[in-house]
Amino acid sequence: GRTLLTNQPITPSFSSAFVLLLFCEAFSRWTTDDSHQQPFFPSKRRSNKDNLTMKSAAVFVSLLAGASAFGIARPNVVSPVVLSAVLAEEDMNEGQKEIAVIKEKWGEVRHMSPEEAAKLEPEWKEAYDRFNEKYDSDMERMTEISEKLQKMIEPPKVDKKTDGQRRRDKWAKVQAREAARAGAQK
Repeated sequence: GRTLLTNQPITPSFSSAFVLLLFCEAFSRWTTDDSHQQPFFPSKRRSNKDNLTMKSAAVFVSLLAGASAFGIARPNVVSPVVLSAVLAEEDMNEGQKEIAVIKEKWGEVRHMSPEEAAKLEPEWKEAYDRFNEKYDSDMERMTEISEKLQKMIEPPKVDKKTDGQRRRDKWAKVQAREAARAGAQK
């Protein structure tokens, strides 16, 4: 919901905490000593079923209140159409017109093949080379990262040892231990 005065979203943490507080108060009255009559069942004692129901309800409400306490208020979003609007040429000043021309030229240059780019002016050729060099280095880095991640996601499978291999490994350990003892005794 939203408040009437500020039109800002109300976070559910306050209302959830209030509900939890009321429930805890009722639960504490419910679980206190039996010397006086309980307001819920004045004529009989509580059974284990009643206690279990109350405890289950307490857990459920606390989980519900806890989860809703972390609700994220939806921010006021500005329409993306306004941000991506382009000025008409007659509304642009000289600096904006110059930037528009450079933007159009760069859009053409960065998609050229290396043979076509070799015919460009030195300034545009240098920009083209910097762009492609950065692009290639970024692609190499991302390839390396993806290979490392692939190894972590799907580790190489090691074949299980056979019973004979386990026996050979155990025998090798025994031999190594006996050799170490023989070396220590000398």
